[in-house]
Amino acid sequence: MKKYFLYIAAAAFLMAACTQNPPEALEEPEEMAGVIITMTTLASEVSFDVLAGSGNIIFNWGDGETSNMDDASYDASSGLLRFSHSYARTAEHQITVIDLNAESSTKGSTPKNSDADSDDGIYVDFAQNQLTTIDLSGCSDWWVLNCAHNQLTSLDLTNLTKLGYVFCQDNQLTASALNDLFRTLHSNAFPLIKYDDNPGEFDCDFSIAEEKGWHHFRESGKPPPTNWD
Repeated sequence: MKKYFLYIAAAAFLMAACTQNPPEALEEPEEMAGVIITMTTLASEVSFDVLAGSGNIIFNWGDGETSNMDDASYDASSGLLRFSHSYARTAEHQITVIDLNAESSTKGSTPKNSDADSDDGIYVDFAQNQLTTIDLSGCSDWWVLNCAHNQLTSLDLTNLTKLGYVFCQDNQLTASALNDLFRTLHSNAFPLIKYDDNPGEFDCDFSIAEEKGWHHFRESGKPPPTNWD
């Protein structure tokens, strides 16, 4: 199921990412790039699929270990890189994704790539990793977000202004949390969201999202449309 959504992503777009400087705990050189994603997991093993061509990135696993592009396994048929990690003990760990290509000197600044039309945008599939928190405030140009099958209790997509697909089903989002999520969505061309199997699925007010043009996507055996014109 994870790869299904990434096929959609690969066919529809390559994304650029905004960055912010890494927290001091990472002790990364300032001239190195910034953290673009932070998340917290309770899993003993995690695995993230990344669209090949997503630049030069590092996963800091929050236990003193890191993985770079050389550590990822590559699936030629799907064009996906997989970053995996096992923890010595099950506990809460904060994972950060660092973009080495970004040139960021101030917190919250936009990366300045050498080639504005390069395919160095980053896309990460977050599904099925027992994530309890995720901070995507350093990303703005993503069109697809898949954070399904986790333990998220809130999701703020304010900075992701170009989203067209959101898959956040099977989390711990209450009606209030879903309503807050809907308020952070932006109006785009025929956007689709799947939020089933959350505690607030039936009590939330989806009209908040509908007023912005969003549609509730339910599995139908067919992928969502990619021609939004």
